[in-house]
Amino acid sequence: VSLFHFWIGESVPMALSCDGFEDFVKSYVQKHTTNNISEYLQNSNHFNVGIQPQHIFLENDLFKTDNILIGKFEDIDSDFKKITKNISENCGLDIKYKKLHKKNSSKREDFKKYYTRYLYDLVYDIYKEDFLMFNYKKI
Repeated sequence: VSLFHFWIGESVPMALSCDGFEDFVKSYVQKHTTNNISEYLQNSNHFNVGIQPQHIFLENDLFKTDNILIGKFEDIDSDFKKITKNISENCGLDIKYKKLHKKNSSKREDFKKYYTRYLYDLVYDIYKEDFLMFNYKKI
């Protein structure tokens, strides 16, 4: 929902050509996401990084991602504190944690108001591996 509205605000043609959020997911996101990092990297349109399933950047043969800490947006402050501490301790750097402040937050309706049952299922199907890897529940 956030990316769709951001693209609308930035007059990005891929969002402007859609008739609302559901159409954006059905006609754009579904057609331009991949579960294969090599396929993504071969595509010249890396503008689509914002809609790609995130597991492709973590589970692949091209990049080493062992022992990394993954922060979640809903826990961003506590996760950022852990990541900062980990980098400081493991890299011999004296990095001081600073509380993160929200910027560019928007005041829209709850994201659930944008979803129909069909759309919940479609988004889950597109991002199923992310739901599983990051321990999110299907709504």
